[in-house]
Amino acid sequence: MPTVSRNSRGSRSATLVLIRDLDRPFGGIIDVKPDAIAELERQAHRDFLTDVPNGQLPCDEKGNRTTA
Repeated sequence: MPTVSRNSRGSRSATLVLIRDLDRPFGGIIDVKPDAIAELERQAHRDFLTDVPNGQLPCDEKGNRTTA
């Protein structure tokens, strides 16, 4: 029975390490580069400039609306 207990502990430990690593996607064993987020930001900026050619946001630096 000690082998089953060791295997169970090892499996649980591996699961916890995997969960911890997946919870931190930009570091750790499974390292994900932020390329997708950077591409999304680029597309959002492009779309904003298409809709608002002058590039002025309809709010001030605190988020209060400046235009109707």
